[in-house]
Amino acid sequence: MPADDVLLTKQSVVDAAQRAFRTGLQTNIGGNLSARVPSGEACVIKATGVGFAECTIENLCVVGLDGQVREGGQPTSDVAIHLAIYRMRPDVHGIAHAHPPWVTGWAAASIAPPHVTVTADAKLGSVPMIPLAAGGLTQTDAEIVAMMGAGGPRGAILEKHGAITCGRSILEAMHLLELIEENAHIAAVRSMVLSQGQRAGDR
Repeated sequence: MPADDVLLTKQSVVDAAQRAFRTGLQTNIGGNLSARVPSGEACVIKATGVGFAECTIENLCVVGLDGQVREGGQPTSDVAIHLAIYRMRPDVHGIAHAHPPWVTGWAAASIAPPHVTVTADAKLGSVPMIPLAAGGLTQTDAEIVAMMGAGGPRGAILEKHGAITCGRSILEAMHLLELIEENAHIAAVRSMVLSQGQRAGDR
């Protein structure tokens, strides 16, 4: 792989991580991001235990689609999910997973927020909810890849967990994640307003 391609891909992941932290989509060390290296069968992915705000070109990992770590330390524990999606979907060049507060609030209630704006209707498409794994445990690569693999949606909500998106670039995946969070926020406000209006009407 040309070094310049790897460097540019690393920078795109750093930019996405900083954007996610700056916009409040992810704090602490949760979530993970990756981008496919265009000239090789590999991706750049966040290291385990590193927060989005702390992502740098120096601490990211380069992992082959065969699972071999080519640069860096230990990748995120969700690396198998990213690799499986890349292997199954050549159209995907970026993947974002985070715990945005509004959409995760809906996910914690095991409810997928409805599309409540014309923007969401036009741009989101299907955003299914992926149930917890057996025994009420966090979704594994099996549950996520079964939904997000070949022919799957561009984004999904993870029950009691967060959201995951993919795109033709890591920036496109981020835009979709932001729109899912925006819609979840607006849906929550809409629900509150309708509830207050109903209570006012009952007086």
